[in-house]
Amino acid sequence: MIFVVAVMNIPPDPEKRKKELAASQASFAQGSKALEAKHYEEALTAFQQVAKEDTKNYQEAQSKIAELSRQVAQIKLEKAIQLYEAEKYKEAQGLLEQVVELDPSIARAHLYLGLVNLYPLESNTSSYGQVNQAIESSPILTYGDLVRREESIEKNESLHKQAREYIDSMQDAIDSSEKSVTKATELDPTYKEALGASDVLRMLEQFLDKIDQYHKKCIEIAEKHQDILALEKKWKKTWDSGDFKKLDEIDPEIRQEIQEIQEELEKTKAEAASLSEEISSIQKQGQAKMKQMKIIFPNL
Repeated sequence: MIFVVAVMNIPPDPEKRKKELAASQASFAQGSKALEAKHYEEALTAFQQVAKEDTKNYQEAQSKIAELSRQVAQIKLEKAIQLYEAEKYKEAQGLLEQVVELDPSIARAHLYLGLVNLYPLESNTSSYGQVNQAIESSPILTYGDLVRREESIEKNESLHKQAREYIDSMQDAIDSSEKSVTKATELDPTYKEALGASDVLRMLEQFLDKIDQYHKKCIEIAEKHQDILALEKKWKKTWDSGDFKKLDEIDPEIRQEIQEIQEELEKTKAEAASLSEEISSIQKQGQAKMKQMKIIFPNL
């Protein structure tokens, strides 16, 4: 205990403090020089290196940091908007994230960040479309060789699960966008009317919710086909064994179970078909809303 107290009471190294103070003063001088040359970002970085112990320069450095943060944020924002207009969304996103970190009070920056956060939506939507095409070309086989039927069921189920992964990625993009847009409208209520009229994010969320439900239903359908196949395998195995007495016993049960599953299957298919119709309707509305969103944002 005595040793610990002794260690904690060791006075600071005067030479080290002298070097740190000298480095802080050099940073202040460097910042002042960069500011005079209108190199604002360089000046900001230098002033941020001024230590609190540098009592001569610290308060002035803090004042300049506040002023320069706004200036640098505005410069970056204008550049980010140019990148957005040039459809360089990933680069724009990186700059906009810097802007809101430098000055979280700029509503316009949050607004544009809300738009570019939807950037991954386009690529994921494209990938989702490719998976859907694969699903359409890989229907579940309902008759014929049991092995081929099982392979078709597994492939179909796997593709629907893959589709749902893209849905999750699209949902993440929408959530990020909604967070930024909400922040923008909190900072500047004048944005609310225009964004409320566009209704884009709500439409996208509704669309994703429906296609998520649809693919869940399709996975249910694949699972029911697997259940039917398992029962048919059980029947065939008993037939192949030559135990016809046992086959006579289990045949009515198997047929009854298959009939019940098929009834459930038809009901699930009908639900999936209904969801598919809703998706088509929302998609048509959503395409118009997305165009509207691209027009609205640059003019806000």
